[in-house]
Amino acid sequence: MGEARGVNTDRFITIIRWTMLAGALYDLLFAVPILAAPGAVAPVLRIQMPEQEVYLRFLGVFLAGLAIFYLLPVVQPGRYLGNVAAAAAIRAMGGVYMLAAVLLYGQARAFLLLGAGDLFFAVLHVLTLLPFTGLRVWTAAGLDLAPRRPAR
Repeated sequence: MGEARGVNTDRFITIIRWTMLAGALYDLLFAVPILAAPGAVAPVLRIQMPEQEVYLRFLGVFLAGLAIFYLLPVVQPGRYLGNVAAAAAIRAMGGVYMLAAVLLYGQARAFLLLGAGDLFFAVLHVLTLLPFTGLRVWTAAGLDLAPRRPAR
């Protein structure tokens, strides 16, 4: 009989910390300029400024909030593994939305790169959870999707 190999938990926790930190920094890279100088960001991304820049600045507040949410597993990864699963879902939704905005609605091509970035982080976050959850990544968020039998 073969010898079983265990999962090196410390290595995967370190990977989770680094990938979540990278995701937080990625969001802050966009949040801070959007909050501080949205008029300077729009030409770089080749997008039009909204008439009321309060909406673009609110997006900056949202991105900064997501960065804080992503930092929780950096500080206490075991306690906040659910945040990693939620981050993967949020990133996937954002990536699909941005890709669809360009491909289906003719929005600025810069969103292709941003959507690809979000999809990259979504896949990365899922991959970091596989050693802990197998293919049932949603269990890290405390979700039990198994069918229930009626009580007898």
